[in-house]
Amino acid sequence: MKLKKALVSFFYILFSIALSAQPIIQLHFVQDKDAIQKRMLKKLQTKNQLASEQLSSLIGKNKTAGFCACYAGFIGVSNHEGYINFTRKHATPVIYLAITQEIVPVMRVENTVSHWQFIKDAPVTFYKLTADEHAAQATWNIIEIEVPENLVIPSETIIVFGNPAHFYFSSDTKESKHMTLPNIALPPLMITKEANPIKSSLFLLSVRHLFASAEPTQNKQFNMYQLITPP
Repeated sequence: MKLKKALVSFFYILFSIALSAQPIIQLHFVQDKDAIQKRMLKKLQTKNQLASEQLSSLIGKNKTAGFCACYAGFIGVSNHEGYINFTRKHATPVIYLAITQEIVPVMRVENTVSHWQFIKDAPVTFYKLTADEHAAQATWNIIEIEVPENLVIPSETIIVFGNPAHFYFSSDTKESKHMTLPNIALPPLMITKEANPIKSSLFLLSVRHLFASAEPTQNKQFNMYQLITPP
């Protein structure tokens, strides 16, 4: 019996290590600097004086929490610092990022999704991000591309739920912060003051059961991938 318990504990430890070894893709929401300045100026115009501690609080007030995104069957919500971590599920250094309010599941069987599609004529901003992973700090080539004619969303896509007019990549931000490969940190995704995380997540109430929660752990010493076959 003791031997059996020891073996169970040993394999549980190995399984836990394997899970923690999976690399991540990190998405980072950052508030538009112009929006911060406008908010600060408006506050200054309504008061004759503003204490330094109030000013610091105003500048540092978080507006990037609560935004939802999905990738490879997992859904995540940005934390108080604006980060979402997904377990990386494809090996190529190419990532697509789509910003739209809703997507449509194409079912294989009941409660099993074959793939997802964009909604025809719905507002979508669709980016292709390509990086040279051999560099210590990846420099990203970011281009905006057309939605596929068949509307099928590539399996390498991170979908951010929201109004495309309220999210963008800054033209002067192409580098990700240093992160030991195979982990990937995407360039910051800027959000405007009009972006509303509550409105952005309303669609997910009807499809939440089709996703698993994105709660990956990070270990920089391993290189493990699970390949996804595109539909």
